[in-house]
Amino acid sequence: PTRTQHTLAHTYTHGLQPTWHHHTPPAPVTPLPTYAFQREHYWLSAGARQAVVDPADAAFWDAVEGADAQVLAGRLQVSAEVLAPVLPALSAWRRQARTAVALDDWRYTVRWQLGEPASGGAGSLSGVWLLVTDAATPPAGLVAAVRAAGARAIHVRDIALLAQALGEHPDVAGAVSLLTDPALSLMLLQEWARTAAVLPLWHLTAHAVRAAPADPAPEPVRAQIWGLGRVAALEYPQQWGGLVDVPADAGEQHYGQVVRHLAEPGDEDQLAVRDDAVYVRRLARSPRASAAVADSPWRPRHTTLVTGGTGALGPHIARWLVAAGAEDLVLTSRRGPAADGMSELAAELERAGARATVLACDVADRAQVADLVRRLDAEGRRVGTVIHAAALMRLNSLAALSLEEFQAVIEAKVAGAHHLDASLAHHPVEAFVLFSSIAGVWGSGDHGAYAAANAHLDAFAEQRRARGLPATSVAWGVWNSDTLPDAVEPELLRRQGLPLIDPDTAFAGLRQALDLDETFVAVADVDWPRFVPVFASARRRPLLDTIPEVADLLRADAVEPAADSGEPALATRLAGLTEAEQEEELVALAAGITAAALGHDSARALSVRTPFRQLGVDSLLAVEVRNRLGEAVGVRLPASLVFDHPTPLAVGRYLRDELALDVTAVGSVQDELDRLEAVISGQGVAVAEHSAVTTRLRALLARLDAPHADDAADLEVLDVVSDDEMFDLIDKELGGN
Repeated sequence: PTRTQHTLAHTYTHGLQPTWHHHTPPAPVTPLPTYAFQREHYWLSAGARQAVVDPADAAFWDAVEGADAQVLAGRLQVSAEVLAPVLPALSAWRRQARTAVALDDWRYTVRWQLGEPASGGAGSLSGVWLLVTDAATPPAGLVAAVRAAGARAIHVRDIALLAQALGEHPDVAGAVSLLTDPALSLMLLQEWARTAAVLPLWHLTAHAVRAAPADPAPEPVRAQIWGLGRVAALEYPQQWGGLVDVPADAGEQHYGQVVRHLAEPGDEDQLAVRDDAVYVRRLARSPRASAAVADSPWRPRHTTLVTGGTGALGPHIARWLVAAGAEDLVLTSRRGPAADGMSELAAELERAGARATVLACDVADRAQVADLVRRLDAEGRRVGTVIHAAALMRLNSLAALSLEEFQAVIEAKVAGAHHLDASLAHHPVEAFVLFSSIAGVWGSGDHGAYAAANAHLDAFAEQRRARGLPATSVAWGVWNSDTLPDAVEPELLRRQGLPLIDPDTAFAGLRQALDLDETFVAVADVDWPRFVPVFASARRRPLLDTIPEVADLLRADAVEPAADSGEPALATRLAGLTEAEQEEELVALAAGITAAALGHDSARALSVRTPFRQLGVDSLLAVEVRNRLGEAVGVRLPASLVFDHPTPLAVGRYLRDELALDVTAVGSVQDELDRLEAVISGQGVAVAEHSAVTTRLRALLARLDAPHADDAADLEVLDVVSDDEMFDLIDKELGGN
């Protein structure tokens, strides 16, 4: 059809009546034969459609999507027999329309934008900064920049000596890792968490990300450190500095920018320093309209090779490929035909018109991959499409993650991609699809190894493109499947704001990525009002600032008052109590709410001095504790409450200070102390009474000090006491002058 015909059709469907004979040649009027529904209205009039079809009527559209003829017939005022012939097409149209709308909301990409200009000068650092490397010496430019900023740079080459360095230099202000090996970076994170106080650890990489238009493709192995670091930012928020990338040939001006950011870090924790500017990393929506259209739609040609073909996603992928036109499928996994249900799946695919072969092949083994490709070549089965979906899903915290476990998870994804790339170099494929994960895009607790592996795949896709070869990496949310991995808990994911994604919608997203010939896209269903409070519970996450829903949430959180619980204000109920009594009440409140969030019947078994993390409070529960406490006290509390104040005792003290309660009884206590001091000063204490009075005073002091005996809190107090004050206190305690 011509553009004119398109325009006429558009205007007609929107209620206008073109004069058709001006645009179309006259045609003879031919009477049509009668048919089964003679004299029955097949389509509704405009008035009837408006009366019975409401775009917001979820029940109606659910009936359309579910092809429920009885419900629709009654709603549309037609017989079920009239509706039946068109119902399958109508149902399919509705599903496609819903999928298209969902995909526009589910598609994301990573963009780098200009950061705020750094302040002039070299910045101001203090104390000692540890430079941890796996090289003989740290970059001279970085050492010079640290010194120019006023700090000392100490080189730590062996991670085992980290604790010693911290002990020898009590004025350590932070550390910068220049390690190029992900396994060593994991060891450093673990050691820093065990030995260091609340000090920032920054990771400095070279050529790990592509931030500026002129940048070369990133180095995938170094990109692993960024994937690992995004998880560390979630698991170690109080000891996290950030990720900074510099060019491979970084000079003094680049390291100067790095040090300026260390001196004034702000909230940004993912940056790239380049010749012209400093860039910051952002997640952004990537609707189809903004993507360039490929020369021709993708369709599978030749043989399609699927790794991980017998796993949770393998059967879904195979069926979709056959529906998309694939005629020859090879499904591989370590178990191959021995995997459950494979003979039935192969038979199903063959009934659908495709040749299907299930083979055992560990893609992490280079020799096995090479043998597989040689076998296919010998059979005349040229591989035209690769879908690399093999994965090893083992979740563990960074603190508990072993190097062997880390390496196994990495190898399952990373080695397979490189082995396929090398083995198929003799006849480059038409599509090379990598199944990645959003864990590598923004991090996820307990996904340290998995995030590193997927960050590698995303960078590898860019590297293949730079070599002129096709590559598409799709960072998925968690798929819904009949056989979910043991580590996947759908209800927990939903509460965290990441509901499982529907396979049909996911495949529509994959088809779009291939049609548009994209190098990278993230496809995930994110419930932002649920996700953001959990993700940003410990600190601000600027990565999400460009998502419209997140910006709205941040604005609302800044101005919206806490909900009124209807109970008397806590400040009113606590008025008249002493400061110690108020604190005791608030500590008990924090402990009780924490116990309830953890599912305990009471707080009796919960120590107020035990850190929240040891009690089992993760990011999701941290948000719940914060929200419940906010409702109880009638004050909007920071999202990072339980991270900034890591025990129920510390939270209770914070609440006491935050509420600024009017302590009417304290005045009388102070008056009594003044009177007692006057009596002792004026009359003295008889020798016979000296011991008894001293004992009673010490007992009173012990009672007052009891709520403050928490070791972590004592450290907080020591932090605000100067050296002179501390030595003066010790002298007095020991009887010195």
